[in-house]
Amino acid sequence: MKNFLNLFGLSLINIINGAIGGVVWSVYKKSDLFEAIRQIFIGGLVSAYVTPIIGNKMNSYTAFLSFTVGMVGMVAVDIIYKWAVRKIKLIF
Repeated sequence: MKNFLNLFGLSLINIINGAIGGVVWSVYKKSDLFEAIRQIFIGGLVSAYVTPIIGNKMNSYTAFLSFTVGMVGMVAVDIIYKWAVRKIKLIF
């Protein structure tokens, strides 16, 4: 599994921490099951890709950083998603 993730430049620990951030956010928002799964997936994915970029500057706090990046990234993707849906509804 680790070798597979390394092919894409991903770290399992960053994915897990971001997914935990997604769980926390979905509980906070009282999301339904589909939305919670989407938030957990997005949190893990964003954390997996963004944490190493930021982590180069902050080596000692990567676990906290990946958790935070997962939560913030999920919120950002949620905002972009809602904006895109509104724009698409205006077109159709």
